[in-house]
Amino acid sequence: MIGGLAPYHYWLAGNAVKAGPIGIGLGHDGFSAAWSPFRGYEMQARIIDPDPIQPTAIEHKCDDIHNGDMLEQQYNYLVYHFDSDGAYFLAKTYLDDVRTVSLHGPFASRTELRPTGAPLCERVLTYLRRRFRTIQILQKDGFVSI
Repeated sequence: MIGGLAPYHYWLAGNAVKAGPIGIGLGHDGFSAAWSPFRGYEMQARIIDPDPIQPTAIEHKCDDIHNGDMLEQQYNYLVYHFDSDGAYFLAKTYLDDVRTVSLHGPFASRTELRPTGAPLCERVLTYLRRRFRTIQILQKDGFVSI
């Protein structure tokens, strides 16, 4: 199995999952092959939903808040950085709840976090929807799910 692909593409193997261990191989032609050594079952399926955008960077951060020598809080999170259509977006997910992501932006740039007033980027939203159950944005009254 490659990088945990099988749990997310369970439907590819169908009944082969019930037959025993599954191997996943990714070919250069865009096909995935799934097989079971117990039945000799083999099938191919094309993954037709590529991401419309890729993050320019993904950072793993950890912030510790101390009160004197005592650790009060620790934040362990990932930050996704996107540049799209002349705007910058960042998305943050905390590793204690990886089903939720907070989207921030659009900003003028990564170094100038000045809101531009542009609409949210649909390509960034599509990327995040494929990975997270809940997407939140900051409004006047706090975070709201979109």
